Amino acid sequence: SYSSKYAQIVYNYPDAVLDIYGGNFLPAGQCEWGGAILNQGTTNVYGGHIYGDTNVKNTLEARGGTIYILSGQVNLYGGTIHGGYATKGGAIYMDSSTLVIDGTTITGGEASMGGNIYADYLSQIEIKSGLIEHAASKNQGGNLYLYTSAKDSVARDCSLVISGGTIQKGIAADRGSNIFVTTGTTNSGDWVITVTGGQILGDADNIILRNNGQLQVRGGTITANGYSVQFE
Repeated sequence: SYSSKYAQIVYNYPDAVLDIYGGNFLPAGQCEWGGAILNQGTTNVYGGHIYGDTNVKNTLEARGGTIYILSGQVNLYGGTIHGGYATKGGAIYMDSSTLVIDGTTITGGEASMGGNIYADYLSQIEIKSGLIEHAASKNQGGNLYLYTSAKDSVARDCSLVISGGTIQKGIAADRGSNIFVTTGTTNSGDWVITVTGGQILGDADNIILRNNGQLQVRGGTITANGYSVQFE
C-alpha cells in the first residue's frame, strides 16, 4: 500500500491513446486524483473491471475515486467501472473533457458530491447505453453532480445528452437522488441536459436543477415516487 497524488495504475498523457479490452485494475494504496486512471489523452474501455480506491475518502481534495478525466476524452464501450470513495465523484471526476458512455456499467461510487460522477467546467457527457446506478452522496447528486465554475470571464456551457441507458438507484443525503445540477457565478455558463431516450428512475427528488440548469425532454422515461424534476 502506498500514497500518491495521481492515479495509482495508469496516467494517460496528452495525445496518448489507451485501449482497455479486459482484465482487472485494482488500486492498492491511496491517492487524490483518480484511484486507477488519470486521463489527459484518449482512453477507450471495451471490457474488464476497473475498481476504485477505497482509501481515497480520507483525502480532503480527493477527486475521481476510480477515474479522473483532467482533459481529453474517455469512451466507455463496455466493462464495469466500480466506484471508490472521493470528495467529488466516487467513480469519475471530469473537468474540461468529454465522456461517452455506450455499454458500460458504472456502479457503487460514494462521495460528498456526485456518488458516481462529478462533472465541472467545459464538460461534455453523452450517454448512449449502459447503466449508472447504486451510488451515494453525503450531500447532493446521488449518481451525478453537474457543476459549472468560472475559470475565465467568458460564460461557457456544459452538456449532458442522454439517448439511451438507465440511471437509477442513487441516494443523496440532501437532494438530487440521481442528478443534481447547479452553477457558480454569472460567468460560469449553464448545464444543458437533453433527454431523447433512456430511463432516469429515482425517488421523490430524482432531478434537481438549481440556478441556470436547463432540461430538454424529447423522449425517454423519467419517473419518481413524487416529483421527478424540481427547478430551484
